[in-house]
Amino acid sequence: MVLRAGHGIALLTLALLVLGVVMVNSAGLLVGSSAQKITHQLVFLGPPMQHAVLATCALCLGAMLPVRRIAGLKGGLNPAPWMLLGSILLLVLVWAPMGITMNSSSRWLDIGGVRFQASEFAKWSLPVFLGWFLTRDGIEIQRFIRGLLPTFLVIGLVTGLIAIEDLGTAFLL
Repeated sequence: MVLRAGHGIALLTLALLVLGVVMVNSAGLLVGSSAQKITHQLVFLGPPMQHAVLATCALCLGAMLPVRRIAGLKGGLNPAPWMLLGSILLLVLVWAPMGITMNSSSRWLDIGGVRFQASEFAKWSLPVFLGWFLTRDGIEIQRFIRGLLPTFLVIGLVTGLIAIEDLGTAFLL
């Protein structure tokens, strides 16, 4: 059997996932007389492992998406601009009543019992949008007004909304 590049990426992804589960489990375990007893069920069936299984299922579903067909969609049918608008909406909703302040930082949302940071969605949607925008037909990236300026404005808007509460994530983007 010959290993191909895709096999290597899959093995590295799996190794990184296992390492992450081990690190999160070890960071969350309490040691001492007042701590709960550490069991195999707690380690292997606890929330980090449940999240890892959900992430693996999401990875498998994402691998089945017809990327070329989605990228070929024109106008309002393409999901890239909608993803960016959704992430901007979520970044603004952080200051609405559904925004939650934790550790004196207002960057969390609680929607339908699911608590997450709006910047996590922006980390995915901004590169997808920029990839879509910069590869469209007729885009003149060499021209400042029609190509570079809109790109900088979008990046500035998203990172500016994130930087208000989380400068590190804004620099990451």
